[in-house]
Amino acid sequence: AYLEFDPADECEALKKITECLEDVREWMGANWLQINSAKTEFIIFGTKEKVKNLNTKSLSFGGNNIPLSSNIKSIGAILDSQLNMEKQISSLCKSCWSYLYEISKIRKILNADQVKTVVNAHVTSRLDQNNGLIIGLPKCRVKKLQAVQNAAAKMIMGCKKRDHVTPLLFELHWLPVEYRLLYKILLTTFKCIIGKGPEYLTELLIPYKPNRPLRSSENSNQLCVPLSRLKSSCKRGFYYRAPIEWNKLPLDLKNKRSVGAFKTGLKTFLFKEAFINC
Repeated sequence: AYLEFDPADECEALKKITECLEDVREWMGANWLQINSAKTEFIIFGTKEKVKNLNTKSLSFGGNNIPLSSNIKSIGAILDSQLNMEKQISSLCKSCWSYLYEISKIRKILNADQVKTVVNAHVTSRLDQNNGLIIGLPKCRVKKLQAVQNAAAKMIMGCKKRDHVTPLLFELHWLPVEYRLLYKILLTTFKCIIGKGPEYLTELLIPYKPNRPLRSSENSNQLCVPLSRLKSSCKRGFYYRAPIEWNKLPLDLKNKRSVGAFKTGLKTFLFKEAFINC
């Protein structure tokens, strides 16, 4: 359950969310179900200054006093109050480095294909998990994930720590982390446009229609970009980031008819963008 509120309406928002949770608890009780209020987490998202100035420090639910958390875990992702994803990235990197260490112990008895299979199962899959939350973050945080991918590539290819990693990524046909994030959001955008994406995301995408007919806009398949007078954290949202990145794609790629054809064309396009100067 979540509720958007203005800091001036803090008390009213707290009352509403408490009543909502109590309604859920009563409904579950009436249907022979029980919610564990002791395991319920409570967090307020906002800028550091606004969250600090709020008076709410806990939430009463089911006879328990739930303290305000600085971060929570939802669907495998650790979300902090400023949504800077530092905890998520740190936890992800720690898990990946641990697996790479364990794989290194048996590296000598495996060939390159076997190592690649194990790395894809335990490391690469984790780098792709919930990576849509990371797009738009400062490069210093994305570099931590890139370091993991670099180490994984060197392990597969049997290279040394100081070897240049770009040729290895090229040979493995791996997109760097930054481009893997773009791949995820652009593929989701395409699915929404052709009607195969989730409705709650599809309704955020608005086709661009100029005020008067322009020859250059015919079949351009552009999306409307929201006003730019938004905070940097808001610009990481799908409703803003998806149109920005979609409008950068070439027309022939945007006009693909099937998901399979788009995935192939998008991988080729991003691969060229990533390694064009290599």
